[in-house]
Amino acid sequence: MPDAIYNLVQSYPVMGGTGTQTNPLIITNAEQLNKIRQDLTAHYKLGANIDLSTITNWEPIGTEENPFTGTLDGDGYTISNLKINSSNNIIGLFGYIYKSDIKNLTLQNYSITTYGSSIGSLVGISNTSTITNVSAIGNIYYGTNSSWVGGLVGEFNSEYNDQAISKCYTEGTISCSRSATSTQYGSGIGGIVGWIGNYEDRKYVKIQNSYSAMDVIGNDCVGGLVGLAFYRTRIINTYAIGQVKAAGAQGGLVGGLEGESQSATNSYWIRETTGQATSELGTVKSVSALTKQATYNSWDFANTWTIEEGTSLAYLQGRSVPDKIQSLIKDYPVMGGLGTQASPFIITDAEQLRKVKQDLAAYYKLGADVDLSAISNWEPIGTEEEPFIGNFDGAGYTIKNMKINSAKNFQGLFGYIYKATIQNVKLENYQIIATGTYIGGLTGYCNTSTITNVRAIGNNKIQYGTNSEAVGGLIGEVCTESGSRYITKCYTEGTICCSRSATTTQYGGLIGGIIGNVVGGDATSRYIYLQNSYSNMSVIGNGAVGGLVGGISDYAVMQYCYATGKVTGASETGGIVGAIWTDRKCTSCYYDTATTAQEDNGYGTPKTTDEMKKQSTYSNWDFTNTWQIAEGQYPTLK
Repeated sequence: MPDAIYNLVQSYPVMGGTGTQTNPLIITNAEQLNKIRQDLTAHYKLGANIDLSTITNWEPIGTEENPFTGTLDGDGYTISNLKINSSNNIIGLFGYIYKSDIKNLTLQNYSITTYGSSIGSLVGISNTSTITNVSAIGNIYYGTNSSWVGGLVGEFNSEYNDQAISKCYTEGTISCSRSATSTQYGSGIGGIVGWIGNYEDRKYVKIQNSYSAMDVIGNDCVGGLVGLAFYRTRIINTYAIGQVKAAGAQGGLVGGLEGESQSATNSYWIRETTGQATSELGTVKSVSALTKQATYNSWDFANTWTIEEGTSLAYLQGRSVPDKIQSLIKDYPVMGGLGTQASPFIITDAEQLRKVKQDLAAYYKLGADVDLSAISNWEPIGTEEEPFIGNFDGAGYTIKNMKINSAKNFQGLFGYIYKATIQNVKLENYQIIATGTYIGGLTGYCNTSTITNVRAIGNNKIQYGTNSEAVGGLIGEVCTESGSRYITKCYTEGTICCSRSATTTQYGGLIGGIIGNVVGGDATSRYIYLQNSYSNMSVIGNGAVGGLVGGISDYAVMQYCYATGKVTGASETGGIVGAIWTDRKCTSCYYDTATTAQEDNGYGTPKTTDEMKKQSTYSNWDFTNTWQIAEGQYPTLK
């Protein structure tokens, strides 16, 4: 054997196999993996786990001029401790692949620091290739001007149709590699892919049956799964749970699933873990919902996915539950039910109640009394920008000892509700100190919603600020944008007063035992109805202070109601309503002149205490199905 041939064989590791599709070259160590670049067209297969820790700076396999066009089958093995530190573009285990196929591989504990663009742990740019059953766990630190950075692939595109990333999972962090101002973060940052798209007419690329727990931060086009999903992209059966943060000046293009996208089907993100309330596409879900197989519409649990109901999220068959998912289940209490009308989420403790804000559109039902005394300052569910739009059924249980201390608007158990339904719940001993506007024991603002059989009992107290307005024992302000809305079978007791020492002219306005203010109706089809309700709330304020309602600015109907709580104000006070500035109907409504300390202001009918305790006083009231009365006592709801 010539010396040159002998030395050649000693210098270049020899792999088993011939490099054909039926007899691939078998890679068993780091040196053999590194020598893939000797033949970029061959077929390769791992024969062992490979540790790259001895290679201080990995050189990506394949360039744009000389791409990897072969295949790599990981055969279930792991490549660990990949390290890259580079200022070049197109960075990853592979730099550029073309008409290639990579599958059945795990990248573990990789670390990439680069100041270029088109960066992914597996591939910098994938052109007309498929990537299947690959998991990548590690960290990418990009430069301040970098773009198209993904936890698995930087850019994914195709000259053909239906090239796909399938059955893939990512976990770790993608962040800026140096101290930077907010406008210097990179763009096109995604948990699996930074940029995905296809310019060819009628040809699509896809991400399917994949999920990400990658924490990502960038300037714009930032998403838990994809940063920018461009032309002719389909995203199918995916979810994202990692934190998503847009720190840059153009941070509007950010989403829990995608920053900017084309199409997403049966794909989800978790609001609270991603930190994102919106996504270009996809559907927001709670942790509890994603622990239930029924949530995953049309997903294939026979061949592709698996789940342990109530204790894990869906994960790919043949793999263990990822660490990030295991820790997620520990941190977020899982509720029974599916969050649907037929199977609402069941809330049994304070932590589960707090998690209603994870999914503001779901159906919820109490399964036990809930004590909030351990929560020093309750954060209301729903905001003006992100209202609660679901259904909440208390099932007759009690939420007690809620405490709020805030200078913000929209304070209550719920902050803002829209097209929602709340029913059959008791509030007991709530204590609210709030100096903003729109304050209520149940909700600060009720927009186009229905409230039925809600009762505030015990030592309830609202202390408002000197400039506060629209404060009610249950609702701060109520309106409707479409159709008439009903507040029925409600009751309140307790106190509403100013939170600091003040003269009567400094007290807030629009203060009511049940509702602070009614606005936004019309004379034809939009009325607010307050029916079959009563209040023993003591209320004090400046203008428009009433035993049931502070003020009515638009169209409302009050029927079969009464008030007994003391009403105190500098002007515009009333036993039922403090002031009405437009059309109203007040039918069969009564107040106790002695206990309310109010005289007839034209709204409701004044009665003596003795009269208020006689059934004959209450004209046309339904004492068969709705009300009950014992002679010598005030009526109560059945």
